[in-house]
Amino acid sequence: MAIQVVQPGDTRTRTTRTPNFPIAGTIQPQGVYPLCAVPVLPGETLTRMQTRIRLISKPIAHPLVGSWYEGWMFYVKLTDLDRALGEMFIRDDVSTDGHTAAATKARFFTTAGQIDWVQKCYDRIIEAYFVNEGETAPTIDGVAMAKLQNMWWGQNLVFQEVGQDPAEEMQELQDGLDPYQMARMMGMSELTYEQYLKQYGVQTVKTEIGKPEVLRYWRSWTQPTNAIDPATGAPSSALAWSEDIKAEKDIYFREPGFLVCLQTVRPKFYLPQLTSSMVGELWGFSDWFPAHQLKQTGYGVKPLSSLDGLFQNVNGDAARNLWYDRSDFLSHGEQFVNDWTDGPRLPTANGISFAADATRSQQRGEYPLPTDIDGLFKSSATRADKIVYYEGICQMTIRGHIQDQTPRGA
Repeated sequence: MAIQVVQPGDTRTRTTRTPNFPIAGTIQPQGVYPLCAVPVLPGETLTRMQTRIRLISKPIAHPLVGSWYEGWMFYVKLTDLDRALGEMFIRDDVSTDGHTAAATKARFFTTAGQIDWVQKCYDRIIEAYFVNEGETAPTIDGVAMAKLQNMWWGQNLVFQEVGQDPAEEMQELQDGLDPYQMARMMGMSELTYEQYLKQYGVQTVKTEIGKPEVLRYWRSWTQPTNAIDPATGAPSSALAWSEDIKAEKDIYFREPGFLVCLQTVRPKFYLPQLTSSMVGELWGFSDWFPAHQLKQTGYGVKPLSSLDGLFQNVNGDAARNLWYDRSDFLSHGEQFVNDWTDGPRLPTANGISFAADATRSQQRGEYPLPTDIDGLFKSSATRADKIVYYEGICQMTIRGHIQDQTPRGA
């Protein structure tokens, strides 16, 4: 006779909790900041999220150039941080060594000695979504810096090493991809012990650290608005947003973890060293991508024979061993500035470098310099002069098994 196991009613009955998170603080442009962190349990379902937020900057120096406000909501499972954290649910003696904050971190709303959950989730998200493999993001104000918003044809600029031909390397990569694609179609691309067992119908538990999941992304553009400089009373300009962000699609959580919201303000920057258009470099049959060669990996890779026609005043501009992918110009475009002298004052990013010791991100100018951030504002003498204020509330509706059982007084 089959035995049916029935769960107790108190664990099967789903109730609703509605956590609210008043949010306030300051951020600096290009910094990626935590907005809030919400614990979730296995079997719970997020049915609604709504964030109402207002942001306003200190007086800015560029009355014409706008900026993006961006945010993300991530689901970070505890096993995305460390598979060993699962031990907490079967033992009471798991050590907190390596998991507590050594110092108070205001940007992460964490005090020294507390479990450093916010920073740990934040670091895992930055590693997974905001930097390239092996890259460490520059920091600003104690948080990671976001890459520049505007992509351009230099997105894949690389140095040519001695005896290296990027086009040949790309073709070698393609040669290796052909058998991989065949293995992928046969379901054998993951050559692991777990994959071997799966072919025989044996399901195993993953042992590697997972990747946080993006549940919601929002972005809003604004132009500078007229304002009054509080320090002088003179007319000025400022950036301002008033946002109502919603997520109303049900999201089910299979493991314990956190909902972590991040935010950033990313102004539009210009590259002052890029002084002419890539259009002027197009000539010849190959530059117009003949159809029969479009599927050849690495076909668009080409050396920059001279930097003089495109760049000026770049750090290390004597280095001429640069390669770029011509398809990036068609894919991403470029800035087009016809007057650097009498035109409007523009915010500039000066992080690009062609010096011999430049990192990949510096070769591509992916990050602004701290002085570029300072230059966005009318004054940058102190941190208080170059910030964006924010205030709002984040409200969630979560279906699960937790309910408030506190007696209410008369």
